[in-house]
Amino acid sequence: MKLAFGKSIRLKATKQEMEMKDTEELILETSKGDQKSESSIIAQDETVLPVENEKLITEEEKGIIEKELIFGTISNTSLNNSQRGNLDEVSDILQRQPDATIEIIGHTCAIGSPWDNHLLGLLRAKSAADYLISKGIAEDRITVLSKAEVEPIAPYTYENDRRKNRRITKFLKYE
Repeated sequence: MKLAFGKSIRLKATKQEMEMKDTEELILETSKGDQKSESSIIAQDETVLPVENEKLITEEEKGIIEKELIFGTISNTSLNNSQRGNLDEVSDILQRQPDATIEIIGHTCAIGSPWDNHLLGLLRAKSAADYLISKGIAEDRITVLSKAEVEPIAPYTYENDRRKNRRITKFLKYE
């Protein structure tokens, strides 16, 4: 069985289905490049105990993390109260998930040069990262990237659509 690197699963089977003795250890290994991750679970009778340090977040927490933070004006990099509120919730989740890291990606509309948009995307992502750091999240748990104008979520035809592309996206990762 192949698993995505860093993912965990729950298994449930009777010891007869798995041809196990009364108690047996099952090793699940995942890999990504040169990195390997091994999880061990102990099965007894018809119960499989959860993987140690299982990395689970609720659907609500996933929605909080993945909520895009929109910047209405072209060169704005300052966080508003709503964005800070979202990042407060993200900080709380990261505090409860010490093995998780976060990737913050800045996006822009297509107005401006590619270099200027790349820099602006980085500055937007950095403003979110700086805020999380101020809330106690270690800097080494945060990755800041810029996609500039290359991943629009709306066409660039009208200003209202361009505004949607001026955003920050966030993703939780387990290394």
